[in-house]
Amino acid sequence: PDSHVFHDALVCLGTPNQNQTKEPVRVVGYKTAGVKYYVATDRHDLTAEKVASVYKLRWTIEAFFKWWKEHLKVYHLIARSEYGLMVQILGGLITYLLMAIYCREQFNEKVSIKRVRELRNTILNELMTAHNQNRDNHNRSSIVKEQEQLSKQKPNRTLLTLGIKLYHFLNRLTDKDRESVLIVDDSPYDRSRSKSVELLSRVWDHSNARLIKGFRMLTICWSDGVSCLPLDFSLLSSSDAKKRLCENRKSMDKRCCAWQRRQEATIKAPDNLEAMVKRILAAGVQAKYLLMDSWFAMPAAITALASNIAVIGMVKK
Repeated sequence: PDSHVFHDALVCLGTPNQNQTKEPVRVVGYKTAGVKYYVATDRHDLTAEKVASVYKLRWTIEAFFKWWKEHLKVYHLIARSEYGLMVQILGGLITYLLMAIYCREQFNEKVSIKRVRELRNTILNELMTAHNQNRDNHNRSSIVKEQEQLSKQKPNRTLLTLGIKLYHFLNRLTDKDRESVLIVDDSPYDRSRSKSVELLSRVWDHSNARLIKGFRMLTICWSDGVSCLPLDFSLLSSSDAKKRLCENRKSMDKRCCAWQRRQEATIKAPDNLEAMVKRILAAGVQAKYLLMDSWFAMPAAITALASNIAVIGMVKK
């Protein structure tokens, strides 16, 4: 009711004789709050109104980024290596998922700063009690073993494992008529004051339309329109060596996770995106569409991703 569809046609995206799509793509134009939007999709069986309403779910990832950055304080730098920063971000994402599980099971509600503060006080009280009671070494050693086992997993796999458990829990509560989507977006990780962080580069902050020193956090979330779960992420530097201000500071075994993550950081976002989508779908997540902003809705990316999942992405006129 708050949007008006004014355009629905098959077009070829891109520039002729350069990167234009071979097959025409459906483009739906709709207007809401006085602003016109154009969305490309490979789904021809949906009504134009349906395409417009589904794409609106993409804004849930923006709300997630805002809440996550404000309340989990992930901008305080605690490491100078690219891998260390990635672990810090992973910790923030896992914290969010654990909070989501806690709020759902204990209060049957979404994550809120009120519950975060309550849980923080509860944990501090329990830690003080445990310290006073001097728990035996057996319990301590078992905790250390659990942490060691978790640290051996790849960071992506750890996040995906937790996310899948929460996905199955929420999916049972989701009505069959409710849309189930994957949403991709990136968020700048500003490190303007840093000088010697590995793979530090100049990246484009599209929110403020300027170059900044830092990284891009490419994230895929699952959403049903109510809940938003981060399932996979990649901390990206620049694929252009000229834009990287620092390189790797040490050599390492190419079989280790740290080397693989450093290589992944210098790969272009569309190439990372396809691998991330395949990982999520292979893990058992069932989503009807992949929603993405115009920064990712390039002809080559749409063609590659459409072979795995139906795509709805905004395009520039």
